[in-house]
Amino acid sequence: MASYTLKDYQMLISVEKCLQKLIPFISNRMPNQQMKDILMNVKDLMDTVQVCMNEPEYQDYHEFFQAFADFCLHFTNNELKWENYEQLEESLQTTLECVSHMIAVRESKYHKCCCCKQTVMYRPLPQYFTEMMKRHQTVYRRLETLNEEEYSCPICQSSDRDRFIISYLDRLHLPFASREEKLKVLQFAPAESIESWLKEGCPRIEYHSTDLYMESVTFRADIQNMKTVADNFYDIIICSHVLEHVPDDRAAMKEIYRILKPNGVCLFLVPVFLDAPTIDEEWGLSESENWRRFGQNDHCRAYSKQGLIDRLTESGFQVHSADKDYLGEAFFHTEGLTDTSTLYILSKQKTGGLSILENMLKDEWQTEMEQQPLISVIMSAYNHEPFVGEAIESVLGQTYKNIEFIVSDDGSGDGTAEVIRKYEDKITKVYYHSDNFGGRIEELMSAVNGKYTAMMNSDDVWEPDKIEKQVRILEANPQYAACFTRCDYTDAELNQLDDVIFYQNNRSKEEWMQYFFHEGNCLCHPSILIKTEVYRPLILSGILVGRQIPDYAMWVQLVQQHEIYILPDIMVKMRRYETKERNNSSARSTVNIMRHCMEEMYLWYHTIKEMDMDYFKSTFQKQFVNPDAESREELLCEKFFLLKSIDRIPVKLASIFFFHDLYKDEKAAECCVNVYHFTRPMFWEYCGQNGFMQFLSVR
Repeated sequence: MASYTLKDYQMLISVEKCLQKLIPFISNRMPNQQMKDILMNVKDLMDTVQVCMNEPEYQDYHEFFQAFADFCLHFTNNELKWENYEQLEESLQTTLECVSHMIAVRESKYHKCCCCKQTVMYRPLPQYFTEMMKRHQTVYRRLETLNEEEYSCPICQSSDRDRFIISYLDRLHLPFASREEKLKVLQFAPAESIESWLKEGCPRIEYHSTDLYMESVTFRADIQNMKTVADNFYDIIICSHVLEHVPDDRAAMKEIYRILKPNGVCLFLVPVFLDAPTIDEEWGLSESENWRRFGQNDHCRAYSKQGLIDRLTESGFQVHSADKDYLGEAFFHTEGLTDTSTLYILSKQKTGGLSILENMLKDEWQTEMEQQPLISVIMSAYNHEPFVGEAIESVLGQTYKNIEFIVSDDGSGDGTAEVIRKYEDKITKVYYHSDNFGGRIEELMSAVNGKYTAMMNSDDVWEPDKIEKQVRILEANPQYAACFTRCDYTDAELNQLDDVIFYQNNRSKEEWMQYFFHEGNCLCHPSILIKTEVYRPLILSGILVGRQIPDYAMWVQLVQQHEIYILPDIMVKMRRYETKERNNSSARSTVNIMRHCMEEMYLWYHTIKEMDMDYFKSTFQKQFVNPDAESREELLCEKFFLLKSIDRIPVKLASIFFFHDLYKDEKAAECCVNVYHFTRPMFWEYCGQNGFMQFLSVR
């Protein structure tokens, strides 16, 4: 059984690096005791490799790895003779070649799912279908669009046909469609993965879904009779694996044709049996007979390719094919599609072919770089010599080119400044400092001229099209003040960590505040692209003179005034590590945790205290002790009880400080006692249970 996570793949990468480092030691004929230590490391590495050997392709290596592990163990228990070094060196080199091959095999199988954006190995078609087809002796087996080996994503469950549709629409830039009137999109019998992608990733469309039986659809309707939908209504219709289920597919085709706009398109898929000479169909058969003739218990027909095209043409459609010849081999490999896979593009227009959809989604993006808005990228660097060059190159390598890049070295003690100097001719402005200030973001902001600003950490990496995608979103949607992206936490080697806190969906600004207050930070600062007029006052406001969570404090302030958008693509690799030589502020060290708690305490004390009463009420009213609270005094009390209700120690401490302020207000103090029945002795007891000793226990 294949493994569908990255953990074993990353383990193999680590083993490969360790083996590469050990080879020179063995070649140099280390003294006996040191060599024994090295061989114990090799033995441990071989044990690690065994964990990753659940792929059929690796079984040939099993005996060799076991023999090599035994060989290493033997020489750690006995004297290592010089004549054995040559054999050891050859065996180690062979082991390294085998591990490298294992990595290559895995790399060929990993894909980045276009739906959930995770790097995965697609799962094969469930064995159930194969068994049922054999049991009922299904007539036709070769389907046009079905990859039995790489059928579904283990994370989001998207099928190969779902990925086909999503990736095709993404290739044509549906997420960035820029039109005054939103594109109307309808999906029949909605696939969850497609629906999620459209809702989360395409803010410029009006999405509808329909089905005769499903409950969670925009409206219920029979595809054979869509009388509730006006003629020429939808720009894009998605109909995937529906018509093989309905008695009268001709009626359904005519209805799709009727509700499609004259310049609209339908993305269409049904199971097509490439071995079938004609369409085989009959309604009302037994489940067993449906399996035998049509390949599934609830199907009532098996389409032949020419029969399908003829029937669609009879209904008035122009039928165009998006296949491997049109989309290319790389597209098909990424989405796990078989060579015969075909997406049918149906239109009413007799000319234009596949360009109809491309022209529909062609945005008004300016082709001249100087006409696009200026983007300012700022980066403050400190002691990131191994990483800063990669960070700079990921900014310089952006597909969006109208960028000013402003960099500061914050008094680094290693070779960071020297690395930056190599790129001086490509950076707009560089500052060098002899002292460390803990970040120079305020200084960098003073030099910013762009309409939008992005912040880059000097040890992180961006995807090449990050800025371009974000600019498109913000230019097409002026209601958003900022666009964040999803982000992967990685180690120093850019191996993905098991932390998906930055995989967030879109929310209203009130919902964001709820999340921040109850759950904590979940937005990645180096993923941001934000209006400079909004960002500059946030940076300069000095809400939190801290090191650990200044970005968190900014987002808490940001969502009180503005809506934000999350681009559901992983555009940032954010390193999190701690070594003897260096660490970053994201590392989970004791010092960082303590500092985080102190800063969070002040953040929520200040934020709730200063929060506008109307915004406070609209955001938190459902959590009020008294849902009918209206007066200023009542709302002040509600602020205290809201802080008090959170179990996190920093917020408990914030509530204690807030209560001291509340009791200075005579009317609020009276309200607390008379309306909420919370007295000073009760507060003293509360302090005793939630004071600083409790805070110190987080260590």
